[in-house]
Amino acid sequence: MPACKLIALSILFSLISTTLLPASLKAQGAKGAIQLDGINDYADFGNNNRGITDQLTVEAWVRTDSYGHHHILTKYDRDAENGFQLLIQNGKACLAGRDGSGNYRSSGYSSTIVADNNWHHLAGVVVNGTWMIYVDGVLEGKVETGYPNTILSSNEKLLLGNYYYVFLGNHFYKGQVDEVRIWKKALTEEQIRQNMCSTLPANAADLVAYLKLDNLSEGVVVDHSSLKMNGRLVNTTPAVAGVTSGAPIGDKSVYRYPKKWDSSLELVSNEANFSVAGVDPAVQGFHLYTVQSPPASTNGIKSPEKVKEYFGLFKVGAAGQKYKVHFRQAGSVCGGALFRRQDNTAGTWSQVADTVASPLMLYTSSANYGEFAVTPVTASPISISGPGSVCAGSTATLSVTNPDHGQIVWSTGDKTPELTVTKSGTYWAEVTTAGGCTTRDELTVMFEEEPGILLPGEAFVCEREPVQLDATTEGATYSWSNGQVTPSIKISAPGIYTVTITRENCAYVKDIVVSGDECPIIPNIITPNGDGKNDSFVVNGVVGNTLELKIFNRWGKSVYHSDRYDNSWSAAEVPTGVYYYQLTSSRTQKVYKGWLEVIK
Repeated sequence: MPACKLIALSILFSLISTTLLPASLKAQGAKGAIQLDGINDYADFGNNNRGITDQLTVEAWVRTDSYGHHHILTKYDRDAENGFQLLIQNGKACLAGRDGSGNYRSSGYSSTIVADNNWHHLAGVVVNGTWMIYVDGVLEGKVETGYPNTILSSNEKLLLGNYYYVFLGNHFYKGQVDEVRIWKKALTEEQIRQNMCSTLPANAADLVAYLKLDNLSEGVVVDHSSLKMNGRLVNTTPAVAGVTSGAPIGDKSVYRYPKKWDSSLELVSNEANFSVAGVDPAVQGFHLYTVQSPPASTNGIKSPEKVKEYFGLFKVGAAGQKYKVHFRQAGSVCGGALFRRQDNTAGTWSQVADTVASPLMLYTSSANYGEFAVTPVTASPISISGPGSVCAGSTATLSVTNPDHGQIVWSTGDKTPELTVTKSGTYWAEVTTAGGCTTRDELTVMFEEEPGILLPGEAFVCEREPVQLDATTEGATYSWSNGQVTPSIKISAPGIYTVTITRENCAYVKDIVVSGDECPIIPNIITPNGDGKNDSFVVNGVVGNTLELKIFNRWGKSVYHSDRYDNSWSAAEVPTGVYYYQLTSSRTQKVYKGWLEVIK
């Protein structure tokens, strides 16, 4: 096969819309990869052209230590003069093929040695007659052919891990491959960088082959693109070909390839803020990713049940170039323990940082790969117990659990385990442990308004004349101290009467003091004729000898006076006529006035 040649020419990139990872995509990350022996095994996906015409992007994560002539992904027909080859030769990557012009085309070799037994992302792009090869998101080979009428469609088989030509034999790939993608369009540099460290949705536009390689069950290599054109293993078995992937792939990722590292790179999730800072100026780029589910292996992690997701990084730069990892757990002010592993193939995590009373964990490294998980140190949850609804006139006692025996502080400033409240509001309590970890809970208490109860606190009863006590309240039940359960009662004796009014599970107790009152019954005529009827001026309804009585004639002259009237005045000393009385109570000081007719 002709060697790939590097030619420096300019190229005009077509603008292509960015392919984004939907937030709803189920957490996956790197799981499986395919292991090929470089001797005779590969995967065959058939002859379908998959709609490829004049543009192309081929992507794959690869890991190999072989400097041989290896073909990673091919759909190349030498005789028909069309198709492509993503290959490695002498440890360097290249995209080559034929475009219908009769010439063999290539991107030129990469400057990076990818056969270093580390994971590398390769992307070959063809657009407007220009062939390019990207290694880890960096353009390392670009050749403009000057032939814009590119024909890349091919009826040759799509092969993963091999290229066969009758006169040249096989060119098998030796190493691991993961996350293979073929697009029938040319991705931009930014699109390649944006998606290289994260999984894709199956319905991504113009994605015509998507090999996650997580499951090779029964020898089937699943195509997760919308075309679903699966392949089959050849000369190998799932048990041999299927291996755990160490490629730096997550469910969500961010990246930077700055001219100058003057700020940090941050990835923010619901669980944490994961960032790198203090990056060596020589580092070309950085990717951060998150896998939004717990890792399959948690060996070495203390309290692994606290790990809800984990994070990873991929540095594009030399092995000795340093950076500092900053990990801040969301919602934690108590510190935590930071664990690291090289990649998904590592069986055990190692603790690399821990903090007390601080949410920030730091770790300095120069590794090109790394995955991180954190177990936050949190206080035990607390809870406030107490009534949410309280009857008017009552008090509510709130209490807080304190499993860590920390310092309690209520929103009122009180520091006791219990708090008595008398008005509506939201009350919170914080408990701070000896290690400085604070947890909080709150409870809203509502005091019900007392219903309008139109019941006087005092009433008076007259002798032989009962009084009605009425406690009627809408929607209530009643219980009186005399045993009655009606809204109102009639009483005829002085005393203290109590009614319990119950409404909406609230009981309101009211006392009514009933006093004996003077309710004098005063006649307005007397007939002192000795017949025993109305012979004297008799005032009923009062306690005897408690009234002062004065009688006046019509000219205002006093005709009778008694300080302690005993109902004995019979008008014997006055003639028939109309007279006027004035009664003054010695008990209540009340004065009663009126007229009286005397008939003889």
